[in-house]
Amino acid sequence: MSEVIYYGAHDLSFWIPNDSNKLPKFAWDDFHLIPKKRPFITYGNTEYRNDLIPKSNIAIYLSPYMPGGKKYSSRSGQWDFYIDHTKWNKWTESKKAIQDYFNGKRLYVSIIDEPDKIYVGRFKVTNYTPGDDYSSVTISYDLDYNPIDDTEKQNLQYRVRFLNIYGRVLQSSIEKYNAVPSFESRNKLKPYEKVSGYDKPITAVKGNADYTISIFNIGDYHSVRFEDKVGGIIYKENPAPSNIIFRVGF
Repeated sequence: MSEVIYYGAHDLSFWIPNDSNKLPKFAWDDFHLIPKKRPFITYGNTEYRNDLIPKSNIAIYLSPYMPGGKKYSSRSGQWDFYIDHTKWNKWTESKKAIQDYFNGKRLYVSIIDEPDKIYVGRFKVTNYTPGDDYSSVTISYDLDYNPIDDTEKQNLQYRVRFLNIYGRVLQSSIEKYNAVPSFESRNKLKPYEKVSGYDKPITAVKGNADYTISIFNIGDYHSVRFEDKVGGIIYKENPAPSNIIFRVGF
């Protein structure tokens, strides 16, 4: 694989319209798709209108600067992916899963880089090349030009992730539209770690969202235990600050 590839940081999410649970599926988490290039949704095709002059066979070309002269049609394009087969039992399993979910289906789609924009349209698997560790697949799309509105978004659920500064996911949850997420630090941080802030304010869920957490250490901590002569525990603190000195006399 000589091209630059992007893992989960530039992921895509998909929903099936009228699905009862409204849970998204993700290109990386669910299908183990690695974009060969950073995915984006095209700007849309431009169409121009020609008007026929009355009582003649001459057509007037309406420039895009004239009222009603320019309009946009669907957004059409494709994404090229590698498929990580180390995450599947065998390559035929990945092929079937991808074909069944995408080919000829009408789906909602959103790119993590633009979580507030969700589009709907038809998808098609146009190429599949099997390999040993990695196969390649091309998924084409033909989307409505305008993103869906807030009324439709309320019928969906979204992924909210909290990551550390190195990109490791500390917490991932599925939230409803307009819910306010929160980071639960219990069992996710070490006892001597505290949250000092986030890269942006935590707001009501409007789309898929990632928050980067800043974490600071209270100090250097160690496990400390004092035992008597026969191995009985006199005192222990786990963890305990390294600058605290315990003295026990016999």
